[in-house]
Amino acid sequence: QHRRATISSMSTPQTPTAYDPRRGNAVVAAALAEWKAGVREPPAGDPARIREYLRACGFARPDDYDADGDAEWCGAFAAFCLISAGVRPELVRQKSPPESGGLGSTYRLHCLAKAAPGRLISLASDLRPGDVVSVGRPGKVKWGEHIVICTERPTPFDEASTFATVEGNATGAGPGGLRYEGVVRRSRPVMPSSSAKGFIFGFRPLPGDFIGEHHE
Repeated sequence: QHRRATISSMSTPQTPTAYDPRRGNAVVAAALAEWKAGVREPPAGDPARIREYLRACGFARPDDYDADGDAEWCGAFAAFCLISAGVRPELVRQKSPPESGGLGSTYRLHCLAKAAPGRLISLASDLRPGDVVSVGRPGKVKWGEHIVICTERPTPFDEASTFATVEGNATGAGPGGLRYEGVVRRSRPVMPSSSAKGFIFGFRPLPGDFIGEHHE
């Protein structure tokens, strides 16, 4: 039996809410639309779109973003895509104190995922398109180092599996085969290693986290 990747701080695996392809595909579509737009870090790209991501996530002074490194916006990109897919904006915006959740950091994302039963994905084998994922390396921050959007689940699942992503504030493949820093497509391993950031935990919004939808 293959050993499964789980977040180290959890003693028992968490069961995420049932996957709805309609919601998941809407998140992926939003992420791919940004990727196809060729969003790049300045000075190669215009920072205006990255400011929109920061604004969606509730960052202070988003219009101050002018150069690569002014903010870590991977979570802001994911928040923008979730909002575009119908998630309530107030759910994914960073809050004060950090324990209130949001997508402004991997720690905030972990707090948000744990805040309600069904949001937290503790097994990489449970990943589905549209899920938000924290990736990291062993011995680093226990809740991960970077936030990505899963676009293709790891299949077949084993320790050597990878999952496809669209992610912001990263270096990878852009449209037309270009490689740059910005909104890119990548492949991430399910098992973290010292050389590659792999699955730490995932987040899947509940039905009631979407505008106009409620828990039954």
